[in-house]
Amino acid sequence: MATSSDSKDYSSRMYLPGKSPLRNHNFNYGCHLTDLSKLREGLGDEVFNDVMNASVVGVILQLAVRGYTWSAHLIYQYKMWSIIEGQPLRFSLHEFADITQLNCDPIAEFRAVLGVSASESPNWYQLGYVLSRCQIWIGRKKRMVAKLFILHVGIFGLHRNSRVPLKCAKRVLDEEAFENSQWSRLAFKSLVESMRVASFDRDSYTLHGFVHAVLIWAYESVSILGEQFEKRVQNDQNPDTIPLLRWHSSRPRFNLENVMEQGKRNSDDNKVCSCKPFEVNPVEEIYPFWPDEDANPNVDKKLDNMILEILDGCLDESFWANCEPAIKLSKKEKRKKHVVM
Repeated sequence: MATSSDSKDYSSRMYLPGKSPLRNHNFNYGCHLTDLSKLREGLGDEVFNDVMNASVVGVILQLAVRGYTWSAHLIYQYKMWSIIEGQPLRFSLHEFADITQLNCDPIAEFRAVLGVSASESPNWYQLGYVLSRCQIWIGRKKRMVAKLFILHVGIFGLHRNSRVPLKCAKRVLDEEAFENSQWSRLAFKSLVESMRVASFDRDSYTLHGFVHAVLIWAYESVSILGEQFEKRVQNDQNPDTIPLLRWHSSRPRFNLENVMEQGKRNSDDNKVCSCKPFEVNPVEEIYPFWPDEDANPNVDKKLDNMILEILDGCLDESFWANCEPAIKLSKKEKRKKHVVM
């Protein structure tokens, strides 16, 4: 890892404060947890509870049964950074693993897998049809249906006309292979790639993947958001409860800048809140491992310098207030943002 220096030189933010195109867009997503509530009726309590409590992806059903409702220039390919009042926050595979407790261990060497045929995996509507007629099926087949639903809705968060990747759908045929699969990595990759290609040319945009992990990451990382808009589960005294299941949720609407300013006014030191920048790992493991990325963690010296200074407690939080953004709005976009509707 690079060494810290007196000159503060970090990665640039994408947009100036208050200029992000996200501010003026509605948000859509495909990870509708209410869809999973139909599994209990179609499969029965025994199979539903078996998958929820015993399967590697069962945590998604645990979140669904709690009535949870969904209410942020990537530096590395599978990573997102945000700036809150000069404090950088990372959403990477490490934070995703901490929030969901899904298996995020490094992927093993490539090994023989099932061949891809010309057939297709089912979409949401076809799964719904199967669910309506599988009540008399044996438990093993019902568990396959449940896992396909979880892959479609929870892991990949797909549109209802879209299909789970065929090689992933085939894994439900082999229970051991399914339970040993790296579903957390696939869920995180699907989510971040969806963020990368989101288009802001229209009034709304859509994200795929397990979007609920991003929301809970925000509540866990920025204390004022969790305190003001969400409530922790009050009757859960278990210190081992995973972050994904710590929160009740709703659809709060708020202006982030106003919330930050209010937080500073209410604080003794004029600081907005405590922020948790990222999951702290040993220095040699600070970057999550991805087989298709350069193994050299020093690809981006500015990012490396920022992380080191966060760990050393000497981050310059005023840096982004004075630096040029990586993306500048065109004159046309600036005029459009000032049009009164």
